[in-house]
Amino acid sequence: DQVSDDKLLGLFADGATIVLQGLHRTWGPLIDFTQQLAEELGHPVQANAYVTPSQNTGFSDHYDVHDVFVLQMAGEKRWRVRPPVHDSPLRDEPWTDHRPEVEEAGRRAADHEFTLRPGDVLYLPRGWIHSATALGGVSTHVTLGVHVWTRRHIADELVSMALSAASRDERVRASLDVSPIGFDDDAVAPDVELVRAALVRALDAIE
Repeated sequence: DQVSDDKLLGLFADGATIVLQGLHRTWGPLIDFTQQLAEELGHPVQANAYVTPSQNTGFSDHYDVHDVFVLQMAGEKRWRVRPPVHDSPLRDEPWTDHRPEVEEAGRRAADHEFTLRPGDVLYLPRGWIHSATALGGVSTHVTLGVHVWTRRHIADELVSMALSAASRDERVRASLDVSPIGFDDDAVAPDVELVRAALVRALDAIE
């Protein structure tokens, strides 16, 4: 549970980026800042920091499943940004699910390319493909990840409420008939229809 200074410095000298994760939980100023920002936005916010040695790229082309504000703190970093290959990804749809498309996009010329300097801020909506390279010296930036609530979260909550309500129906809780040969689509078709109807009624009853 302890960082080895010599190994850390050796990796950094070889081009590795130092990632300081979860600063919204461990560093007072960012705890206060992210909590205030979350209150203003109405969405959870996290903070990480990235320290990249000169002329190195922290991460290859990828997208995030949350919105990101990049705050350039020290040094300069050249950013390359490309449109999504999968619009508005959900939290369980990481870029690795679309690795071939992301890598293919990364081989094309960037749609947007610019250099961030201390004090600059970049907003990246979730799904936008990006990579960045430190220029001239060590580059440090903080990312504020905004884990936006989506209509999918509303759908999840509605389904959960409907399931709870439908489960109060004794017919939904009833056991399926004995089936020595197993359950095929035809065998469970009446049960599927009964449960579907119960769920639809429960959804319609939610106000």
